Amino acid sequence: LRELSFSAEDFRVAFRKADATGSGKVSLDELLEAVEKTRRGMAGTDRVVAVLRKLFEDTESSTSGKMPAKGLFGPSARTQLSKAGMAADEVDDLALMLEAKDSKHGVCFEDVVLAYLSLHGDGSRASRATNFLWSVCREADTDGSNTLSRAELESAVDERVTERIKQLGLTVPDWARLFDALDINGDGQLTWEELVNGVR
Repeated sequence: LRELSFSAEDFRVAFRKADATGSGKVSLDELLEAVEKTRRGMAGTDRVVAVLRKLFEDTESSTSGKMPAKGLFGPSARTQLSKAGMAADEVDDLALMLEAKDSKHGVCFEDVVLAYLSLHGDGSRASRATNFLWSVCREADTDGSNTLSRAELESAVDERVTERIKQLGLTVPDWARLFDALDINGDGQLTWEELVNGVR
C-alpha cells in the first residue's frame, strides 16, 4: 500500500467504508474494493485532505482522537479550505454532515475524511439535502421538543431552503401537503424520521 501512496490513515478510512455494519470484520474482497474506491475518491483531493488533517490536529486537544464537529470550521479553517479548492457550500455541507454524525463523543479524523468523500459519491445530492434539512429543522424546533409543528416547519422553509434544495438539483416539495401526508396520527407534530422519510 505504501508503494501506492496509501497511508495507514487512508487504510483506516477504506476499512470503515467497507465495514458498513460496524462489525469490525470485512472480507478481503470487500476491503480491496473499498481500498480502490477510496483511492479513486481521493484522487485530486490531496490538498483538501491535507488541510482537513492539519485543521483536525490543530483543533483536537484530547487524547481520545475525537472532537466536537462544531469546533472544526471557523473562519480561518474556511479560508484555508477555500485556498485548497473546497467550495464554501461544500464546507457548509461537510460541517452539517459531521454535526449530524456527532454524538456526545465527537468525531474522529476518519469521520471527517469519509464525510468529505461522500460529498462526491453516489447519492451525495440526497445526502447533502438531508443534512441541510436536518440543520434547518433543528433550528426550527424552537420549543426543543425534537418534533416540528406545522408553524415551525412553515417558518423554517423560507427562500434560502428552497434555493438550496434547487441548487442540489432536487425537487422542492409542497411543504404543507407533505406535512399533512406525514402527520398520520394527526397530532400536528412531525418527528425527524417522519420528515426525512417523506422527503426521500
